[in-house]
Amino acid sequence: MYEHRMTNLEFILFWIRSVFVNVRKGQKNKIMLIGTHYESLGKTEQERQQRVQEIKNTIWKALKGKPYWDMVYQGELFTIENSVPFEKSGASKIILQIQKFVQMMIRTLPIKWLQVMQEIQQLRKELYLPKSEINDLLARCKITDRKLFLEYLHDIGEILFYPDDKILKEKIVIDLMGVVDKFKTIITVIDPELQESFKQLWSDLNEGKLDQRLLQHIWKDEPKEMIDFFVSLMQTFGLMCEKRSKKNDGRMFYVLSRLKPQRDDSTTTVEYEEKHAVSLFHDFDGYLPDDLFQRVATKFIEEFQMEDVEPTLSYEHVELDIDGNHLVVLNIATINNCRMFQTTIVRRENEDEVDPQPRICQKVLSFLQNSLPVLSKKGARGVEIKMYIRCDVCSNNSGICRMFLEALCRSFHIQLGLTLNVKHTHMHVVRKFDKDALPCRSKAMDMKRYCRLFGENTEGNKPVDIIGELNQRNLALLHDTINITKQGGLRDKLRESVPSFPNVEGISSLSHHRQQVLSFFSTLSNEDVCKINGKYNNPQKKDWGRWEILFDLEKRRRLINQKNWNTFIEGLKKIDIERPHYDGSNPDIAVHQTAASTLNMIAIITMIVAILAVILRYYSL
Repeated sequence: MYEHRMTNLEFILFWIRSVFVNVRKGQKNKIMLIGTHYESLGKTEQERQQRVQEIKNTIWKALKGKPYWDMVYQGELFTIENSVPFEKSGASKIILQIQKFVQMMIRTLPIKWLQVMQEIQQLRKELYLPKSEINDLLARCKITDRKLFLEYLHDIGEILFYPDDKILKEKIVIDLMGVVDKFKTIITVIDPELQESFKQLWSDLNEGKLDQRLLQHIWKDEPKEMIDFFVSLMQTFGLMCEKRSKKNDGRMFYVLSRLKPQRDDSTTTVEYEEKHAVSLFHDFDGYLPDDLFQRVATKFIEEFQMEDVEPTLSYEHVELDIDGNHLVVLNIATINNCRMFQTTIVRRENEDEVDPQPRICQKVLSFLQNSLPVLSKKGARGVEIKMYIRCDVCSNNSGICRMFLEALCRSFHIQLGLTLNVKHTHMHVVRKFDKDALPCRSKAMDMKRYCRLFGENTEGNKPVDIIGELNQRNLALLHDTINITKQGGLRDKLRESVPSFPNVEGISSLSHHRQQVLSFFSTLSNEDVCKINGKYNNPQKKDWGRWEILFDLEKRRRLINQKNWNTFIEGLKKIDIERPHYDGSNPDIAVHQTAASTLNMIAIITMIVAILAVILRYYSL
């Protein structure tokens, strides 16, 4: 028997939730609960009826108060016994109730649509068909609005149709259960005979890591084309993503749905030092769809992972380095008895910077805004998503006004008792980060930090005050970078706007090594840029210029010190790029030896680009 962490009651709730998520809001659909093997419940009719009532009370108690409670038919718990004649089985009562439901759900469809559906069902010896064959079939049956028809079949679960997916747009899956059966061989139902070999790889799979060799072993009866197709489908659904790696030891995939819950999994909010971290919380109508966390986390890893840097994976807790300075933690947080999706952006301790960088915060927020709605409504329901932040005024969950608490709990469909025996947290709903403050009873929560990290410049006629937040040392570094890259026009504009901008011609704070790197890249020809792009990127990165390549090499830590720099230069000789002479004697650059700068060069140049964009916008008004 297949072992599972859920009880029978939990399985029933799971399937009801699945129906709830995949049904359009506002439709009058009902879920009937039917218990089988009625005769096994007792020796007498009275015993059986009593047992049915006990089971019904248990299920009803678990359902009441849930968002999906109203979808369940609450008249009775139907029973059926297959081992007796039809008239005694209880089936007739079920059929009569279904007929009543059908009369409420009548809708008309063109006869031609039903004919095409029947033809597609007859073709299900194939897992999928090329889109061209489906189009030919629709043309023969004189279906005019083909996209509408295919979207309808997709909505009712007859086909899988993804017209915007670059890999799947030319293939239409017509055998959904065949796809599900194939996915199960990776995620749930494993053939014991297959586990006799590759035991270490099976162990890795239980940790959420799937080696290409094991994948080929499990799907050994499938040709390479079909394996690639199944992988693409799993990636589309957020069930799998490929690890980024420069190593040539085969492909590796992350499969978070293989992870099992552990007792030490995080079920509460993740706490980090407040000045180094910022958190966002997302709620889904008071109900977190099953497996949503694993699929969103998989998509997040796919989007933000660094090459050859392993994330920390567990059932409902993932930690991922997205660059050298930032760590993002994804987890499920239980707040006010409601399970929420928590995203925490952590800035690693740095003597120059405290807060996470706004560009990182905005990039993460953009991902959440785009991905959560898509992955939470893979069916048709369209679950409403709300974003929350924790109230800073209600110091550490204490002293919160019961009025606010009750209102929040009502929005989550939670019933409060006469006394509060658990800690509650005041949360603010946030749609945009464009307000200076949010009310909390008689006080106000300052939102300037959130607006700076996640907000956009909405004033239009005024440039963002980036310079105001830089100290004199940062201004000096900015000045030096402009000098080395010979952006004199930008320097002049900054001096017009910022009186404190350094008015010197020499270099005061960049180390000799940093000056070498910046000077070298500023003098590269377009041909040399293409050569370096081809050496370090296969295939070449489209539309990358010198500074994109420099950023990338910095992220890979190829230019971190003089030793790395010398190795980099030696490697360029193999592609016929000569190192230009640079000894600090350039008349435009008077070098003053100081301690090496610890500020990341990527951040410096990014600031230049950001300031340049704002200034150009300002002066074009």
